[in-house]
Amino acid sequence: ATVLGLAAVVAALLQPALAVDRSKFRTCEQGSFCRRFKKWIQRPQREEALWSVLPETQQGTPEGGWSFQVKHKSEAGAHLLLQLNTYSSGVVRFRLNE
Repeated sequence: ATVLGLAAVVAALLQPALAVDRSKFRTCEQGSFCRRFKKWIQRPQREEALWSVLPETQQGTPEGGWSFQVKHKSEAGAHLLLQLNTYSSGVVRFRLNE
């Protein structure tokens, strides 16, 4: 009787999961982000870094951390600012801003 009761409980729990109307959800092919991401990961030379930190732009920050300029390989100049702060608790804060 216990096995039969357990089987009934499992069947009752699975019913709602099987009743989902999958037509109301988008597939990966229908989402623009998914399509762009799949195209992006199939690009040639994908192991080549697209962004680089410019070590010559290192500056100290008032909080005791460091800042660097970050440049995309296809752009003439750097337009991102990387800020790193370390704390006595061992936490490293990483911020990347335009």
